[in-house]
This record gives sequence, structure tokens and C-alpha cells, in this order.
Amino acid sequence: MAEILAELKLDMDTLVAAVLYRAVREAKLPLAQVEENFGKVVAGLIQDVQGMAAISNIQNPRRQVLDHRQDQLEKVRKMLVSIIDDVRVALIKLAERTCAIRAVQHASKEKRQRVAREVFEIYAPLAHRLGIGYI
Repeated sequence: MAEILAELKLDMDTLVAAVLYRAVREAKLPLAQVEENFGKVVAGLIQDVQGMAAISNIQNPRRQVLDHRQDQLEKVRKMLVSIIDDVRVALIKLAERTCAIRAVQHASKEKRQRVAREVFEIYAPLAHRLGIGYI
């Protein structure tokens, strides 16, 4: 994930947050420890990326909260854009989802479809709006 962000020539705080994000997400590294060792900026980026992860839960077909009508998808996209105070948060999440779609090739068909649907319906349009659709 950090490699994708490094190609975009992002700052060190963003790259560090990208490297540490998964460990924090999987509760292997407390966010408080990240803040203590790497500062408030890195910890804040990770915390905000975790907030964006709520969209993944909305998209989870087992929850059936969101059907696939275009108007509802557009509302989710707009909500995502509205909650982002720092574009680096979106870039980290987009890089994470890019890695996820690359990694699911050996997963179950259901998981591949779920990740692909989430990426193509939510995150790909966001990437295009940010001018980085090529990732």
C-alpha cells in the first residue's frame, strides 16, 4: 500500500500511516501507541481512514443496508467526500482498497465479488474524482 502512495509522491506522515494502518485495524497496535511514537498527524490519518471503513460495512451484502440503486450509491459517495477533511485519508483508503482487490484473486467467489463491487461502485468513482483513477 505504501508503494502506491509513494508513487503519488505523498509526504512521510501519509506513508507511515499507510504502513501502520493494517496493524491498528487488526488491533495489533494501539492507536495511542502510534500517536506516542509517530505523532498526532499519523494517528489522526489512521483514525480517519478507520472512519471511512464504515462504508465497507454499509456495502456488506450480508447487512443488506444498501441496495445497488444508483441514487443510493451516489449518496454514499457524497457522504464519503463530505467526511474527508484531509485528502490524504482518501488516498490511503484508495490504496488499501487497491491492494485488497489485488489480493482477493485466491479468495472465495463471494468475497471476490463483494470486494470488486465495493471498489468499483464506491472507491473507483472517488479515485476518478481525485484524478487518480489509474491506481
